[in-house]
Amino acid sequence: MTEWVDFRHVKEQVRIADVMRRYGVELGSSGPGCLRGRCPLPTHGSRDSVLSFSIDTGRNIWACHSQSCIAKRGGSIGGNVLDFVAAMERCSIRESALLLQRWFLTLAAGAPPAMKVRPETITENRPLEFRLAGVEASHPYIGKRGIQLSTARFFGIGYYSGHGILSGRVVIPIYSQSGRLIAYAGRSIDGGKPKYRLPPGFRKAAELFNLHRAASDALRGRVLVVEGFFDCMKVHQAGYPNVVALMGCSLSDRQGHLLTEHFDEAVLLLDGDSAGKRASDEIAVRLSGTMKICRCWLPSGRQPDELTAAELRGVIEGGIG
Repeated sequence: MTEWVDFRHVKEQVRIADVMRRYGVELGSSGPGCLRGRCPLPTHGSRDSVLSFSIDTGRNIWACHSQSCIAKRGGSIGGNVLDFVAAMERCSIRESALLLQRWFLTLAAGAPPAMKVRPETITENRPLEFRLAGVEASHPYIGKRGIQLSTARFFGIGYYSGHGILSGRVVIPIYSQSGRLIAYAGRSIDGGKPKYRLPPGFRKAAELFNLHRAASDALRGRVLVVEGFFDCMKVHQAGYPNVVALMGCSLSDRQGHLLTEHFDEAVLLLDGDSAGKRASDEIAVRLSGTMKICRCWLPSGRQPDELTAAELRGVIEGGIG
């Protein structure tokens, strides 16, 4: 039976600000009800249009004024939440509405806990044809984040002083599930925006960070799920190599499919803030019908990468029981 969706209801009930948070889009205030920042759309390739993207929370709409981005979207400047998700996922408006309905409305309507997880239509990330040279694993910033030199070298992270958009950032290589290098994430170390810089068009929702290692580990029956890159590295460093990161606090259908395809049990170790707790609840509901779920509760307001190895082990073992 075809899944029914009320387009008007989704458009009216889902707030554009909530959609931005789900995608990890960081925007700054530019006036009452208006937020502005870098365009997150895969159609945006301009390095000159730095603050071309904006949302109007009152009217519940978005826009990108980059001419190249507009051209790639057939002349459209912006639209509503349905248009945004359709552009991000490169899917139809119906598929966009179904995703928004599952993400924001289904749980509130009292949906049954066992939801089928299937891969959504997401453009596959292509392997990179280059590797960055001269990456400095011993940079002080990495040590300040609690990452040991051996861990930094294992994950291939380090400070990059070469040319390009990642210059002056700590770069983190991202691999596909088959172990092919597909992107570098660049972490700001001086408070610069954005906090993380990813290649234009890179689809975070299609990948799980560190999956290629975790899925080949001897303990592949169980996987720990965290939000960020440094969370993943700290948990790995604490003695749990079977860990993956969502690269955000939301789980896409594709990521859910990857989890159920490779593992029998997922241990959720998301941030201890309100967003992390809500995401943990949602993910537990979505996956509970397809795999065993355990949840670990961090101290309020804390993140895995802020805890010591001993604290992490205590939280994890307590959650696993």
